[in-house]
Amino acid sequence: MNLRKLLAGAAALVMAGSMLTACSDDKDDDKESKKEKTSSVQTESKSDDADTTTTTVSAEEPEEPAKEVKQPEKVEIPQKEIKDPKLKEVGKITDEKVHFTSDLVYTGESEEDVECLDYLGKPIGGGGAVYVDKLDNTGLFAYYKKGGDILYEGLIDAQGNELVSPDQKVGLFSALNDRYLIAYFPEATTTNEDEAIYYMTSSQFSFMPDEGDVLYTGTVKLYDIANKKFIESTTEHFAPNYHANGDIISYYGDNDEVVYVDAVSDKVVELDGYSDLVAGKYFVVYEDSKYDVYDKDKSLVYVSDYNIMGYDETSYYLKFLDSDTSKYGLLNINFEQILDAKYKYINYLDENLFTYCDNDSSLYGLLGADGKELTQQVYSLISKTDSEGYYYGKKENGKYDLFDSTGKVVDADNTEGYYGFASKKADDGYATLVLDTGEFSIKSSSALYDLGNNIGYDSKENILYNMKTGETLAEGFDKAYTAYGYIYVQKDKEVTVYEVE
Repeated sequence: MNLRKLLAGAAALVMAGSMLTACSDDKDDDKESKKEKTSSVQTESKSDDADTTTTTVSAEEPEEPAKEVKQPEKVEIPQKEIKDPKLKEVGKITDEKVHFTSDLVYTGESEEDVECLDYLGKPIGGGGAVYVDKLDNTGLFAYYKKGGDILYEGLIDAQGNELVSPDQKVGLFSALNDRYLIAYFPEATTTNEDEAIYYMTSSQFSFMPDEGDVLYTGTVKLYDIANKKFIESTTEHFAPNYHANGDIISYYGDNDEVVYVDAVSDKVVELDGYSDLVAGKYFVVYEDSKYDVYDKDKSLVYVSDYNIMGYDETSYYLKFLDSDTSKYGLLNINFEQILDAKYKYINYLDENLFTYCDNDSSLYGLLGADGKELTQQVYSLISKTDSEGYYYGKKENGKYDLFDSTGKVVDADNTEGYYGFASKKADDGYATLVLDTGEFSIKSSSALYDLGNNIGYDSKENILYNMKTGETLAEGFDKAYTAYGYIYVQKDKEVTVYEVE
């Protein structure tokens, strides 16, 4: 049974032009170079019948008073904590008609009688939910309910608490990031793709509408998960390319002007002139040969000779570009300089970690948030594993190294790479790394499934592992599942529901 046949196409069909991206490396290449100060010249003439004297007096133009810079409130930068999972029993499901698949809990044997359930096996929203969609890493879930010509979605949290009722007539929720959802409100169907805000498809995979798909006109706005409210000032009759990282949302309006909205006050932030948004809370304005950084209250908080840019993936770090050398340096969100402009690239990798490239080479190294080079620049690729705090790099010879967040290599010259968790092929199956020890001490005949929260599942031996310590969390059961962030362990006809602490 294809429970995901009713798949909502979240790709917007109407875009208002390219989104303003504050982290573009070459954004400032064509900006005006620094200007030199010039002196004003006063000429005093004195004439008489016998003699004419002209005196030229040169005086420097009075310097403008320095701008007052307000010290921004200091932000504590979180340090990464590795989850040490424990299982706490929160309930049991004894109904044999309850099934589990792909993060869903449901009853029914066909698409005609399917009923989606909450994490304890109870009907969602009073019953009638025919589909539940996990909204990326937001911790929230959207569900469709039967009835009506237009299907509307409700919004629930992991415990099944309803945040938005289908009665509020949202046709589709789509995750923008871990704080904001894009909400599409259908008003009518259309055959004109140019005026549609979204479409519904019966296809399993779809990036553009096909014949038979239903297109809708209507309005679009954002939902703020942190404050549990719709942001009315983001409402448009087309599907904007929203950009958000922090309290500030930006997008191109229907007049091709950039719109900035403060999510907390739900008001448009009025700015004079062109500016760039960085770290979701600051605006960078180029004026008087300087890059001035303002907060949303238009208070000046930082002045630089270099262009300040943000990262989409983090609000805690900024980079700056020296246009004379085309090299980048690094700041934290408190405008404390971490390193000078010395690298051709500084790319964000993970919490408090970056990759760097110091020349025209295509090779990279691992860089700490203190500016320290943690590995040499010898990898054509550096990527995260599913094991928290461990990363792999691919070398020019095609072999792989596995290293931790300090750059310490724990496994070198692996010819086949790493699977899921930091697992590698062993003679009789797979060996998987334990986070605390850095040793490949978990042995299994097949690669472990990632059930989230650093829990690994050996589906052949039916064992759940704590990937941080290597300890066994559960064994001797028939099957394990995950949905809504909970773990379900089935033994005979009974399913035990566990919360991950």
